[in-house]
Amino acid sequence: MFSMVSEMAKGKPLDEAKTITNQLVAEALGGLPKNKMPCSNLGAEALTLAIENYQDRRAGNLDASGSKPETVKKRNTCTRCDGDNPDDAKFCMACGASLVDEAMPQESTAGQEPAPSYEPEPVRQPTYNQPAQPYAPARPPKDRSIALILEILPGLFGFLGIGWIYAGETTRGVIWLVGFLIYVIISAIIIAITAGIGACFTLPINLVLIAVSAVSLNKYTKEHPEIFG
Repeated sequence: MFSMVSEMAKGKPLDEAKTITNQLVAEALGGLPKNKMPCSNLGAEALTLAIENYQDRRAGNLDASGSKPETVKKRNTCTRCDGDNPDDAKFCMACGASLVDEAMPQESTAGQEPAPSYEPEPVRQPTYNQPAQPYAPARPPKDRSIALILEILPGLFGFLGIGWIYAGETTRGVIWLVGFLIYVIISAIIIAITAGIGACFTLPINLVLIAVSAVSLNKYTKEHPEIFG
Protein backbone atom coordinates (compact mmCIF):
# COMPACT_ATOMS: atom_id res chain seq x y z
CA MET A 1 0.00 0.00 0.00
CA PHE A 2 2.71 2.51 0.99
CA SER A 3 4.89 1.40 -1.91
CA MET A 4 2.07 2.33 -4.31
CA VAL A 5 1.86 5.81 -2.73
CA SER A 6 5.62 6.16 -3.09
CA GLU A 7 5.50 5.18 -6.76
CA MET A 8 2.70 7.67 -7.43
CA ALA A 9 4.59 10.52 -5.70
CA LYS A 10 7.98 9.73 -7.23
CA GLY A 11 9.26 12.50 -9.55
CA LYS A 12 6.40 14.90 -8.83
CA PRO A 13 6.67 18.36 -7.26
CA LEU A 14 5.59 18.59 -3.64
CA ASP A 15 2.43 20.54 -4.40
CA GLU A 16 1.41 18.00 -7.01
CA ALA A 17 2.23 15.08 -4.71
CA LYS A 18 -0.10 16.54 -2.10
CA THR A 19 -3.00 16.13 -4.50
CA ILE A 20 -2.75 12.31 -4.28
CA THR A 21 -5.98 11.28 -2.58
CA ASN A 22 -7.21 8.06 -1.04
CA GLN A 23 -9.43 7.46 -4.04
CA LEU A 24 -6.51 7.74 -6.48
CA VAL A 25 -4.53 5.21 -4.45
CA ALA A 26 -7.46 2.78 -4.44
CA GLU A 27 -7.91 3.15 -8.22
CA ALA A 28 -4.19 2.60 -8.79
CA LEU A 29 -4.45 -0.66 -6.82
CA GLY A 30 -7.30 -1.81 -9.05
CA GLY A 31 -10.06 -1.17 -6.54
CA LEU A 32 -10.24 -2.13 -2.88
CA PRO A 33 -13.08 -3.53 -0.83
CA LYS A 34 -14.66 -1.17 1.63
CA ASN A 35 -13.03 -2.81 4.64
CA LYS A 36 -9.58 -2.18 3.09
CA MET A 37 -10.16 1.50 2.37
CA PRO A 38 -8.66 2.70 5.71
CA CYS A 39 -5.32 1.25 4.60
CA SER A 40 -5.26 3.45 1.50
CA ASN A 41 -6.34 6.39 3.61
CA LEU A 42 -3.34 5.92 5.87
CA GLY A 43 -0.92 5.98 2.93
CA ALA A 44 -2.31 9.16 1.34
CA GLU A 45 -2.64 10.93 4.68
CA ALA A 46 0.90 10.00 5.70
CA LEU A 47 2.27 11.44 2.46
CA THR A 48 0.31 14.67 2.83
CA LEU A 49 1.36 15.12 6.45
CA ALA A 50 5.01 14.41 5.60
CA ILE A 51 5.01 17.02 2.83
CA GLU A 52 3.29 19.63 5.00
CA ASN A 53 5.73 18.98 7.83
CA TYR A 54 8.69 19.40 5.46
CA GLN A 55 7.28 22.62 4.02
CA ASP A 56 6.57 23.99 7.50
CA ARG A 57 10.12 23.28 8.60
CA ARG A 58 11.50 25.04 5.53
CA ALA A 59 9.23 28.05 6.15
CA GLY A 60 10.08 28.20 9.89
CA ASN A 61 6.48 27.64 10.97
CA LEU A 62 7.37 25.00 13.57
CA ASP A 63 8.47 25.68 17.12
CA ALA A 64 11.31 24.01 19.01
CA SER A 65 9.19 20.92 19.70
CA GLY A 66 8.50 20.38 15.98
CA SER A 67 4.82 21.37 16.11
CA LYS A 68 3.00 24.40 14.75
CA PRO A 69 2.23 27.22 17.13
CA GLU A 70 -1.43 26.91 16.21
CA THR A 71 -3.11 23.84 17.59
CA VAL A 72 -5.77 23.84 14.91
CA LYS A 73 -5.25 21.05 12.37
CA LYS A 74 -7.49 20.41 9.43
CA ARG A 75 -8.12 16.92 8.17
CA ASN A 76 -9.28 15.69 4.83
CA THR A 77 -10.71 12.49 6.24
CA CYS A 78 -13.58 12.42 8.69
CA THR A 79 -12.75 10.46 11.83
CA ARG A 80 -16.40 9.47 12.23
CA CYS A 81 -17.26 8.04 8.82
CA ASP A 82 -13.81 7.94 7.09
CA GLY A 83 -15.25 10.06 4.30
CA ASP A 84 -12.99 12.21 2.07
CA ASN A 85 -13.50 15.97 2.01
CA PRO A 86 -11.84 18.98 0.27
CA ASP A 87 -8.82 20.53 1.98
CA ASP A 88 -10.72 23.70 2.95
CA ALA A 89 -13.80 21.88 4.27
CA LYS A 90 -14.67 22.55 7.91
CA PHE A 91 -17.45 19.94 8.17
CA CYS A 92 -17.72 16.48 6.75
CA MET A 93 -19.85 16.41 3.60
CA ALA A 94 -21.17 12.96 4.46
CA CYS A 95 -22.04 13.09 8.16
CA GLY A 96 -21.63 16.76 9.04
CA ALA A 97 -18.97 16.18 11.70
CA SER A 98 -16.46 18.99 12.38
CA LEU A 99 -13.12 18.60 10.61
CA VAL A 100 -11.30 21.19 12.76
CA ASP A 101 -9.83 20.25 16.13
CA GLU A 102 -10.61 22.56 18.98
CA ALA A 103 -7.68 24.79 19.81
CA MET A 104 -6.01 23.81 23.00
CA PRO A 105 -6.57 26.46 25.66
CA GLN A 106 -3.59 28.59 26.40
CA GLU A 107 -2.11 28.61 29.83
CA SER A 108 -3.95 31.13 31.93
CA THR A 109 -1.99 33.82 33.60
CA ALA A 110 -4.82 34.82 35.96
CA GLY A 111 -3.74 35.16 39.53
CA GLN A 112 -0.07 35.67 38.62
CA GLU A 113 1.64 38.82 39.70
CA PRO A 114 2.89 40.97 36.83
CA ALA A 115 6.62 41.22 36.39
CA PRO A 116 7.97 44.23 38.24
CA SER A 117 8.91 47.07 35.97
CA TYR A 118 12.15 48.89 36.64
CA GLU A 119 12.06 52.64 36.53
CA PRO A 120 15.41 54.38 36.97
CA GLU A 121 15.55 56.97 39.69
CA PRO A 122 16.02 60.54 38.50
CA VAL A 123 19.56 61.78 38.74
CA ARG A 124 19.87 64.34 41.46
CA GLN A 125 22.23 67.18 40.87
CA PRO A 126 24.52 67.82 43.85
CA THR A 127 23.97 71.09 45.60
CA TYR A 128 26.84 73.01 47.02
CA ASN A 129 26.44 75.47 49.84
CA GLN A 130 28.43 78.49 48.86
CA PRO A 131 29.87 80.46 51.76
CA ALA A 132 28.13 83.69 52.42
CA GLN A 133 30.01 86.71 51.21
CA PRO A 134 31.03 89.02 54.02
CA TYR A 135 29.05 92.21 54.09
CA ALA A 136 31.06 95.17 52.96
CA PRO A 137 29.38 98.54 53.40
CA ALA A 138 29.40 100.60 50.24
CA ARG A 139 31.83 103.46 50.27
CA PRO A 140 30.49 106.83 49.21
CA PRO A 141 32.12 107.97 45.96
CA LYS A 142 34.84 110.57 46.21
CA ASP A 143 34.52 113.97 44.63
CA ARG A 144 36.69 114.63 41.60
CA SER A 145 36.66 118.38 42.20
CA ILE A 146 37.92 118.03 45.78
CA ALA A 147 40.80 115.87 44.58
CA LEU A 148 41.89 118.51 42.04
CA ILE A 149 41.56 121.36 44.55
CA LEU A 150 43.66 119.47 47.11
CA GLU A 151 46.28 118.90 44.44
CA ILE A 152 46.52 122.46 43.05
CA LEU A 153 46.11 124.79 46.06
CA PRO A 154 48.61 123.11 48.42
CA GLY A 155 50.93 122.70 45.42
CA LEU A 156 51.14 126.48 45.10
CA PHE A 157 52.62 126.51 48.60
CA GLY A 158 55.04 123.65 47.99
CA PHE A 159 52.85 120.70 49.07
CA LEU A 160 52.12 118.87 45.82
CA GLY A 161 50.58 115.32 46.00
CA ILE A 162 47.80 115.86 48.56
CA GLY A 163 45.18 115.26 45.88
CA TRP A 164 46.74 111.90 44.98
CA ILE A 165 46.63 110.79 48.60
CA TYR A 166 42.94 111.78 48.77
CA ALA A 167 42.28 109.73 45.60
CA GLY A 168 43.73 106.63 47.27
CA GLU A 169 47.07 106.64 45.46
CA THR A 170 49.17 107.09 48.59
CA THR A 171 52.47 105.94 47.11
CA ARG A 172 52.22 108.25 44.12
CA GLY A 173 51.10 111.11 46.34
CA VAL A 174 54.08 110.68 48.69
CA ILE A 175 56.50 110.63 45.73
CA TRP A 176 55.03 113.86 44.38
CA LEU A 177 55.06 115.46 47.85
CA VAL A 178 58.65 114.59 48.71
CA GLY A 179 60.00 115.29 45.23
CA PHE A 180 58.28 118.65 44.97
CA LEU A 181 59.46 119.72 48.44
CA ILE A 182 63.05 118.95 47.47
CA TYR A 183 62.61 120.97 44.28
CA VAL A 184 61.10 123.90 46.24
CA ILE A 185 64.08 123.89 48.62
CA ILE A 186 66.54 123.85 45.74
CA SER A 187 64.60 126.66 44.01
CA ALA A 188 64.75 128.78 47.18
CA ILE A 189 68.50 128.34 47.38
CA ILE A 190 68.90 129.33 43.72
CA ILE A 191 66.73 132.43 44.22
CA ALA A 192 68.74 133.44 47.28
CA ILE A 193 72.07 133.03 45.53
CA THR A 194 70.98 134.94 42.44
CA ALA A 195 69.33 137.71 44.40
CA GLY A 196 65.92 136.85 43.08
CA ILE A 197 66.88 136.49 39.43
CA GLY A 198 66.55 132.69 39.58
CA ALA A 199 62.85 133.06 40.36
CA CYS A 200 62.30 133.83 36.68
CA PHE A 201 63.18 130.24 35.97
CA THR A 202 62.07 128.32 39.05
CA LEU A 203 58.53 129.72 39.38
CA PRO A 204 57.44 128.74 35.81
CA ILE A 205 58.84 125.28 36.43
CA ASN A 206 56.79 125.07 39.64
CA LEU A 207 53.61 125.93 37.75
CA VAL A 208 54.39 123.39 35.03
CA LEU A 209 54.90 120.64 37.62
CA ILE A 210 51.63 121.53 39.36
CA ALA A 211 49.80 121.49 36.00
CA VAL A 212 51.29 118.09 35.04
CA SER A 213 50.27 116.56 38.36
CA ALA A 214 46.74 118.02 38.15
CA VAL A 215 46.18 116.82 34.57
CA SER A 216 47.39 113.31 35.47
CA LEU A 217 45.09 113.24 38.52
CA ASN A 218 42.10 114.39 36.46
CA LYS A 219 42.75 111.58 33.94
CA TYR A 220 43.01 109.07 36.79
CA THR A 221 39.65 110.10 38.25
CA LYS A 222 37.94 109.62 34.87
CA GLU A 223 39.46 106.14 34.44
CA HIS A 224 38.10 105.01 37.84
CA PRO A 225 34.38 105.80 37.99
CA GLU A 226 33.96 103.21 40.77
CA ILE A 227 35.88 105.57 43.07
CA PHE A 228 34.70 108.96 41.76
CA GLY A 229 30.97 109.03 41.16
